[in-house]
Amino acid sequence: MKKIVIVLAVVVVLVIACSYILIPGTIKISSAIPVKTTSKNILSCINDTAIWQYWWPDSSKQTYNDYHFQLQEPYSDGAAITVSNENENLVTKILLIPVNNDSLLATWETSFPTSSNPFTRINRYMEARSIKKSLDQLLKSIADFSSQTKNIYGFTIQRTTFRHTVLLATRSYSTIYPSIDMIYKKIDTIRAYIASQFAKESDPPMINVQPADSNRYEYMIAIPIDKKIKAGPNMFISLMVPMEGRFLETQVQGGPVTIQHAHHAVTSFMEDRMLTPPAIPFEMMVTDRRSETDTSKWMTKIFYPTMWN
Repeated sequence: MKKIVIVLAVVVVLVIACSYILIPGTIKISSAIPVKTTSKNILSCINDTAIWQYWWPDSSKQTYNDYHFQLQEPYSDGAAITVSNENENLVTKILLIPVNNDSLLATWETSFPTSSNPFTRINRYMEARSIKKSLDQLLKSIADFSSQTKNIYGFTIQRTTFRHTVLLATRSYSTIYPSIDMIYKKIDTIRAYIASQFAKESDPPMINVQPADSNRYEYMIAIPIDKKIKAGPNMFISLMVPMEGRFLETQVQGGPVTIQHAHHAVTSFMEDRMLTPPAIPFEMMVTDRRSETDTSKWMTKIFYPTMWN
């Protein structure tokens, strides 16, 4: 019996000693994760609590692992968020550190004192581990959500390489926005000439429409082909440089309004990253718009060249 008491006493002494040696008087909690997005995009997810419901991993909004989270103060580079339960009420800080124009490091930190009581000290340490686990999980959830372009811009926008190097194209002008019939008459003419030159289409037709002046639209139609040929009447050959990863692409299902929204989305994406287009964007008409009259079924790929390194 005496030996047991001695052993227990030694264990208690060791626990007390370890609590002072291994657990500091102030516990610092820190979580960090790289995020493939801009500071503006992730800030909107953090500082607008109406958006929290979309990235929050638990059905109980603003409560996670028995902790309640509340935005205390938004910052230009992060936010102060209170984390509380029946035992704690901590002010935590999220800080965003830009790495380049399309990525950053997000950190979430706080600290709190422990206690001179060794057993309370141990309990505080266990509490700190639980809080850190929650911060890790929530920060990852914010990062995953804000790095998805569809969540921010409404469309999936990705870097790609446009590998069609030879295009047969024509440029036309109209006092009205070009109709489907006008567009496909041009396409039929280009296709007939491609066949006469024993060449083949390598992808669907592409189009770009923009105002030429206050009274006219300029519309350029091009078809990718498998080899270089002599240009036909009122046509020209455009040789594309396959810039690796220098194009932005988004795929759209829908009619003219949806396509226009997609253009605005890509433009916003580029502005957020300070990207400039060295050439005009274009739409690849995957669906034959002449045979498919239901515009909600149109499939279109939109490409924007960029100077992205």
